[in-house]
Amino acid sequence: MAEIIQERIEDRLPELEQLERIGLFSHAEIKAIIKKASDLEYRIQRRTLFKEDFINYVQYEINLLELIQRRRTRIGYSFKKDEIENSIVHRVQGVFRRASAKWKDDVQLWLSYVVFCKKWAAKTQLSKVFSAMLAIHSNKPGIVKSLSIFLHFI
Repeated sequence: MAEIIQERIEDRLPELEQLERIGLFSHAEIKAIIKKASDLEYRIQRRTLFKEDFINYVQYEINLLELIQRRRTRIGYSFKKDEIENSIVHRVQGVFRRASAKWKDDVQLWLSYVVFCKKWAAKTQLSKVFSAMLAIHSNKPGIVKSLSIFLHFI
């Protein structure tokens, strides 16, 4: 288990180095991000999984994305978005995928996943989420109706 978590933390290093290099975060902030991320990774890798741990991890990553956006706006730096934000978005999608696979019946979790994909312009993933959600919850007319209304506004 520790090897998987260590690998995931190492996968984050290029984006964290980029954040430090361009001046969005200090070295101390990067160390705090690594510590918090490894704690959250350990929580979602346990033998007994809790939905709250996945939600906390997703919320932490979303807050980090929003902080990066605010700091980008403040200093006027708009480069390297592919290397930084997109990798975080993909990581959040992976956590959402794992959580929605584990708790298939949780409609609120699915809807949170949909909102995230829409907000961060992940239209390909949004299509996959809709398909998976409709495959599981096709017997619930309220969801089908709300998704069709939601699709109309995309």
